[in-house]
Amino acid sequence: MTMMMMMVMMMTKVISSRRLSSKSSGRSSSNIVEVVVVVVVVVVVVVVVVVVKVVVVVVVVVVVVVVLVVVVVEDLVVKVVVVVVVVVVVVVMVVAVAVPIIDIASTSSIYI
Repeated sequence: MTMMMMMVMMMTKVISSRRLSSKSSGRSSSNIVEVVVVVVVVVVVVVVVVVVKVVVVVVVVVVVVVVLVVVVVEDLVVKVVVVVVVVVVVVVMVVAVAVPIIDIASTSSIYI
């Protein structure tokens, strides 16, 4: 959990520094996208950590990749495509892992 909080702080610092530099250059439309991306990534990470703790390493790698793409890539279309693909992959991963857990919990007397 502390590693996740450190990553969130790092993302916030990166985005705030990017926001300052982008204001001076005059482009502000991608700031909204960056903030939305960070919020989505944080929510997805929290949900996955709550549902399954085994997948945390994979999620951390995905978060790092998304942040790097958002920070480095200037093209808005590429940012949106990458974020959508990552969100779909993470959702599929969570569903694939959560369905057996829910199934086991509903058919047995063991509560998870």
